[in-house]
Amino acid sequence: MTEQLAVLYSLCAVALLVESIARQGKAKAWLYCGGLFFLTQALNARPAAYVTLPFLILATLQVFHGSLKARAGMVVLSTVVVTISLLLHSITYYKTVASRTPSNVWYTMYGVLNDGTWLDGLKRSQELLQNKPSLAPSDRQGMIFQLSIAALQSDRVQGFQLLREECLAEMRRHPGKLVSGWWRAVLFLWSKNTPFRASYAENPSVWFTEFARWCTVLGVALSLFFLLKGKNLAPKFKPYQGLSWLNLAALLGIVASLPFAPPWDAGTRIFAATLPLFFLLPASGLGGLSLLIVNRFHKVTLGLNANSRQNIAIGSAAVIGGTLSLVIIAGSWCLVGTGSAAKNGSHPVRLMIDELTGGPALVSSVNLRSLRAGYHLRLADDTHPTWLPNISRKDFVQNVPRVGGYLTFAQAFNQLPAGSEVVVLPYWALLALDKEDAQAHTFTPRPEQMGHVIWPPVYFSKRLSIQNHY
Repeated sequence: MTEQLAVLYSLCAVALLVESIARQGKAKAWLYCGGLFFLTQALNARPAAYVTLPFLILATLQVFHGSLKARAGMVVLSTVVVTISLLLHSITYYKTVASRTPSNVWYTMYGVLNDGTWLDGLKRSQELLQNKPSLAPSDRQGMIFQLSIAALQSDRVQGFQLLREECLAEMRRHPGKLVSGWWRAVLFLWSKNTPFRASYAENPSVWFTEFARWCTVLGVALSLFFLLKGKNLAPKFKPYQGLSWLNLAALLGIVASLPFAPPWDAGTRIFAATLPLFFLLPASGLGGLSLLIVNRFHKVTLGLNANSRQNIAIGSAAVIGGTLSLVIIAGSWCLVGTGSAAKNGSHPVRLMIDELTGGPALVSSVNLRSLRAGYHLRLADDTHPTWLPNISRKDFVQNVPRVGGYLTFAQAFNQLPAGSEVVVLPYWALLALDKEDAQAHTFTPRPEQMGHVIWPPVYFSKRLSIQNHY
């Protein structure tokens, strides 16, 4: 979901940034700042190449004309816009997330420093705590699941801090490791053609992605050509000169971010927030080359005046990006509510799991409304098609989670009757409700599942007629 949101934000950002290059006048600054805001929102949704932002801010010194004071003012304004986006993101995050999960940046940094991946960093953080989960080396998904579970236990912050200290000490002792890890990421990006070929998805034909790769190289070459020509460039090529600064900012931002977002950890999707901006390179490569060829034989004039369709397109990008931002910010305050976390900072779901673990004397039933979270899947008989949140039993049985510890509950899930509900909660918790509990929005736990730790936390209603296979 984060990748889709990031791409949508980024497309709106690119539309405004490119339009700001083509236009002149006061609207130019607001379009550029709007594009920067949406791009920062995209990176907030799918963090990766954050270094692109300072490059785009510095590019305002060349993209905008006028006195040095006016251009310095644009640098300040761009910085303020980016800061506002980051501040809004921090506010919404702390408003909606009660349990702070450490960033995985130091997991990836450990992988970069030690010729590994983020999984090696995650394993190392557990080793530092002397808390090694039992792994099945042949089951990569199971290994990821178990490591992720271990990383979210109560001592996760301590393990993360120990790993961070180890990485910082390693960089101080051997700074060359960071450079060699960065170079390994660059070679991986080029050899795997990561921007145009995904590791875990259906890809276009090889000839097409190779063509896109070399068009990108052409775009870089032409961008440098337009920048080096400088004042000698014909007026009709001036927009390409401004676009070249965007191209270089996108390229340098991704390349400089590789130690923090190495391509082997998530492939193409890790750069979802900046890919639309990066794709300007092959587009401008082809466009600039064709313009140079045509101009060689007869003079051409670029039409830079905005027409009604262009205004509608730019207006739509601004409306879409603005609406997304308003919905996300308003949702964190209105939909989640101020009571989603208890006064002691624990999430209601976390408190429920602790009470169930404590024993039958602590809880007899749970009011699901008090959890302020959860997605309900309603099981229907096989005569009804799946239309979420309603799902046929056949589709449910075929898609019950079987990764890691969830495999233990697979047979119990298969016995759930039509009319029951499965509530998906934070902390990997699942509640299977009988029809009465589903209608009353309550959960009545089974005594045999109380008084001890159930992991993963999967609980079944007391009145469900299922045999205990867990």
